[in-house]
Amino acid sequence: KKFKTPMGVPLVDRVQEQCIYKSNKQTHFKELQQRTNIAFEDMIFFDNEMGNISSVERLGVCSIYCPNGMTRKIWENGIASWLRRK
Repeated sequence: KKFKTPMGVPLVDRVQEQCIYKSNKQTHFKELQQRTNIAFEDMIFFDNEMGNISSVERLGVCSIYCPNGMTRKIWENGIASWLRRK
């Protein structure tokens, strides 16, 4: 279910990079970091597979498990977790 930010903007319109990558997530994030120059610790990753979460977390990316897909609660808790790491 898609949702909007508190300002009424669709979440997908507020995300700098959104991509689906079917193979190794560490490789994907290393490529993403090189392309964007965004530090791993400044990234947040949401995924429904715990193996992907563990793999990307080892790079220093704030990784949030969402087993049943993205919800407003998961998004808000993920942002709060990312902010606490700052």
